[in-house]
Amino acid sequence: MSIKKAVLFPLWIVAVGLGFLALNSYSHTPGEPGAAVGAAWPPESKLPAAGPGRYSLVAFIHPRCNCSLATLTEIGNLLSADGDKIDLSLVFYKSHSDSKDWSADRIWQKAQLLPAHHTLIDEDGKEAELFGVLTSGQVLLFNREGRSVFKGGITPSRGATGVSLGRQTILGYLDGKKPWNLTNETPAFGCALGKL
Repeated sequence: MSIKKAVLFPLWIVAVGLGFLALNSYSHTPGEPGAAVGAAWPPESKLPAAGPGRYSLVAFIHPRCNCSLATLTEIGNLLSADGDKIDLSLVFYKSHSDSKDWSADRIWQKAQLLPAHHTLIDEDGKEAELFGVLTSGQVLLFNREGRSVFKGGITPSRGATGVSLGRQTILGYLDGKKPWNLTNETPAFGCALGKL
């Protein structure tokens, strides 16, 4: 091995390792949590609250945040498991200066495949502000009395799908037996609403 290769190879290994560490750190860094659990359904909201005896699941999505695809996949998994107990609302953030048509975007198209839900375009994040949400991918679960019982993410990290504490907590609520070791708040792994 030449001296040049002998020097460059270890440097290359270090650079690759540092890049991997930075990427891993980013994928496990949550967004800002927003408002606390326990709030009532905001009466000023344009979203319809759940019907009698049903839970409301509200998901906030930034259409340019690639992590949103994982959130939508996990929402689909929740609906497959206990969809008959949930009224789903999807809230898509839109800046007043954004003139893009989302209809061809894969995030928008994936959302439209979810069964029976309400979709709202949230101009400048007014609905997100009402609900105290700051991060794309954050979901709120409201109980049958209209109180939030869970807020946070339902993915294990940015852009990843699979079992997460958030999804397990929501399923526990829907089954009427939230296990003692689950939490009411989990980190949401997504982009800040209004920042893309």
